[in-house]
Amino acid sequence: MFGFLSSLSKTSRWNNDPNQKVIVSEIYWSAVYKCSNGEAGEPLDIKKMIKFTDSCGWRDKEAADRFVHAVSMIKVFADTDIYHEAKEEALSLYQAYLA
Repeated sequence: MFGFLSSLSKTSRWNNDPNQKVIVSEIYWSAVYKCSNGEAGEPLDIKKMIKFTDSCGWRDKEAADRFVHAVSMIKVFADTDIYHEAKEEALSLYQAYLA
């Protein structure tokens, strides 16, 4: 039970964290870029993301978990195609961080 409550607390903190919102934005606009064949949004820059997460002081595991959480936040407002592309982008980031 404590693990569940702890998880809810972490999720709530992440939802309100301005740095988490940056991740959501980066993944979302990258998904838009791919879905629009480059006509909108911008491509995902993994090196830029690494710099950003390093500046936040996050270890690779926390950053990877935050990418996954970002997708759950994107699901709330994105259309189906963008959501599915966002999942792919987050998976790429997740794998890069845990490689």
